Amino acid sequence: MDNLGERLKKVLDDKGLTQADLAEMIDTTQMAVSHIIANKTKKPRNLLEIANALGVDPNWLRTGNSTNIINSTVKNSPISSNQNNFFDAHGGNKPTTELQNNTAENLSVLALNYERLAKLAGVEVLNKHFEQYFDALHFSEEGVIALLRQRSADNIVVMSMFNDSMQPLINKKDLLFIDVNCKQYAGEGIYLFILNSELYIRRLLQTPEGMLRAVAENERTGLSFDISEENKARLKVIGRCIRKMPINVQEL
Repeated sequence: MDNLGERLKKVLDDKGLTQADLAEMIDTTQMAVSHIIANKTKKPRNLLEIANALGVDPNWLRTGNSTNIINSTVKNSPISSNQNNFFDAHGGNKPTTELQNNTAENLSVLALNYERLAKLAGVEVLNKHFEQYFDALHFSEEGVIALLRQRSADNIVVMSMFNDSMQPLINKKDLLFIDVNCKQYAGEGIYLFILNSELYIRRLLQTPEGMLRAVAENERTGLSFDISEENKARLKVIGRCIRKMPINVQEL
């Protein structure tokens, strides 16, 4: 597989998906997908979204290097019709050391508690006492597609936003769905990362001069800063935030 188009076609064939299926999953046109497969579009802007939707390593999809296909085809979820069609939060008796607990029979998104964060990061985190209100969310296949725009929940974790640094875009306690398969800066976006033992959620972008910048939406409570070449060696990307779910609990 010498090019992006061939790799993308193989993933679609392996998963039994059509170009139209992928177009619907990433909210684009079938023609746009067709152009990528035919190598008419060699550097698609939505490459990371395509990789997330298909559950593959974006670096492998782009270059052919790194890890090959991550997930197999997801079968029908067994969540019964009397349960919430999107998710239920009651489920879980999940081993707290497992980061991926999905099978063809169980589409689960594990909460990113400290134990799982430590396993992902491999380093000590100072601000580790963030609140989590559940152990996992359990989705139907329809829920994964509707809420996450993906066929699989593998490599996705969920956590509650732990401060006000990204308001009004992300409010404290909003649920964030994070693709932990993204382990490095892969274009402008919102990332969960550790720098000098501190956990951050920031928008990362690269300036025209090549400087990596971490931007807080709310600079009254969060700090924006540049990441120097020296500090890049200490930067540990945990994942990229792909969706948020606002939480607004009120008494009735």
